[in-house]
Amino acid sequence: MTQVLEKICIVCRREFPKDVQECPDDLVRLTEKDPLLGTIFDGKFEIIDFIGVGGLSRVYKARHVELNRIYAIKVLKSTEFIDLQRFRREAISIGLLDHPNIGRVFSFSVANNGRPYMVLEYIEGKDLSDLLAKEPLSPNAAIEIFVQVCAAIAHAHAHGVIHRDIKPGNFIVLSHPQDQTIVKVVDFGMARILNEGKDAQKLTRTGEIFGTRQYISPEQYAGSPADERADIYSLGVSLKEALGSIKASENLKKIIEKATAADPKKRYSSAEEMRAELREIQENPNMDVGSSSTGSSNFQLWSLVLGLLLLGVAGFIYLRATIQTEISPQVQRDKRSISTSVPLRYAATESLANDLIAKGKLQRAEEVLKSWYEKNKSSASNRDLAFAVMNIMSCLAAQDRTDEAKQICDDVIAIINSRSKGPDEDSDRMHVAFLLLTRGKCDLVARRSADARKSIESAIDLLKGIDSEAAVTSIVQAYTHIAQAYQDEKNLPEAEKWARRSYKLAVETSGEASRVTATADEILASILIEQKRFAEAKPIVDSAILIRRETTPSTDVMYYLNLLTMRVLYEAGLGENEQAKSHLEEIANFLAKFNPGIHKPMLDRVVPKLDQVSNELGFEQKKRTWTSLSHSNRSS
Repeated sequence: MTQVLEKICIVCRREFPKDVQECPDDLVRLTEKDPLLGTIFDGKFEIIDFIGVGGLSRVYKARHVELNRIYAIKVLKSTEFIDLQRFRREAISIGLLDHPNIGRVFSFSVANNGRPYMVLEYIEGKDLSDLLAKEPLSPNAAIEIFVQVCAAIAHAHAHGVIHRDIKPGNFIVLSHPQDQTIVKVVDFGMARILNEGKDAQKLTRTGEIFGTRQYISPEQYAGSPADERADIYSLGVSLKEALGSIKASENLKKIIEKATAADPKKRYSSAEEMRAELREIQENPNMDVGSSSTGSSNFQLWSLVLGLLLLGVAGFIYLRATIQTEISPQVQRDKRSISTSVPLRYAATESLANDLIAKGKLQRAEEVLKSWYEKNKSSASNRDLAFAVMNIMSCLAAQDRTDEAKQICDDVIAIINSRSKGPDEDSDRMHVAFLLLTRGKCDLVARRSADARKSIESAIDLLKGIDSEAAVTSIVQAYTHIAQAYQDEKNLPEAEKWARRSYKLAVETSGEASRVTATADEILASILIEQKRFAEAKPIVDSAILIRRETTPSTDVMYYLNLLTMRVLYEAGLGENEQAKSHLEEIANFLAKFNPGIHKPMLDRVVPKLDQVSNELGFEQKKRTWTSLSHSNRSS
């Protein structure tokens, strides 16, 4: 029987005493002692080991007590109805698939303790991210693995399933390869099933961001709908990470560049097409991707055959040595540096920071993010640097430290611009544009509207030169920020002009029912309300509320609250006092349980509006609810 752990790090799997709160290397919160270990789950499965934990579930190694077979049991942690539906859909999506490179699901059920769970194929091996933390793969080994990963994803796409969380951590490299299968793709918890019914589509909210940020495509990050090409982008990022600093052939570089193109239309049209080009390199390393060649002499032909045989033998020996490596001894894991696997480490860091932000612990989140940034800024990718610094800036701005936020923004822009330009130039320009947008938002928080417009206009100039959906979506957001800047200056005609420009572009590119359009709705409605054009604002606010209700994740509830506030304002302006009072009470009850966290600057904008309408409607007691909340948050 496996010893029950008191505390464990989900990244490096090290054990810790119960009084330790987080792993000093990986900066993730340690998991508590697991009550299921050593028990008989649902009367059928002996839980013999803990495998891993995700956002919604925990995974265990289990033995069926009657069949004496080993399975993986995935147990849902959350009690939210929508999470239950997503968990069930994960089982359905995997059940649609039957491929040797995809982990199988055997059943879906609800245990006698009320917990939904899945019975999955137990895969003995290590995930690729663990292998990469030790050393990168050779090009031959990487191609061997990614040919099979692409085959798995192509099979999923052919059955209408988009994975949406492709990353090395979801590729299990088998300890004992069988029937030429060396890797299996797992964790379809973020999967989307194409052509599903309307009820199921509600689980895949328009504009909601799924997946791990280091690997998601630009269009996913911008909140635009993602199709099969989003998975292909993640495949390219994962392949690039697998190679690390090892020099790849020009052909392999071309494959990575095409897969990770910022514009989805410039990527591979299918995972099968990407797999075919990887196979072409595998079978003929000297052939240009997409071209064909024939030998002109027997000598050339036999030289090629002999070379391939020697290469194949060497690659096979290296690959077997790599994938059958035993789990490193504890002492070796203890010595691993935080910089050995930047993407994995940043994913863990960002997860911890987001959790701290949700609890309102902004200073601690800032410390965690800055620690990662200082240790990794010289070796991390431009993408990771941009994400880390945008998160740091948000923490600083929420603490009214906008000058510090702008300085670190300028520092990382200089780092990105100093690095050599190449095939990633569009991506780098996108990252700089995102940073400039965040810089502009910091100036908006500080009420420096002229400075804000300058940064945002610079971002727009960069984005207009990039032919991609993500760039257009970001331009929509930039227009809304400029509208807000003019609104702060009380130049309402100019503010309305930019707001309508934002709305028009949002509808053209993302449709009327997207989060992008809701953002444009909000700024336009706010400007109309400030001009007391309540009747014009009413349908815009109502439409945006419907969109936000269906699409806003829990981390962005402040945007929804802002709309509820505007609804109260137009109701009071139109003399609909009873409705306004009812909705004001709803807001007060919501705020009593609300932790503004990183959205404090937006709360500071909302509170004066709530004060105004409270005075008009005689809601002094309710007014104190949000006034005290804003004050306590400011002092913390």
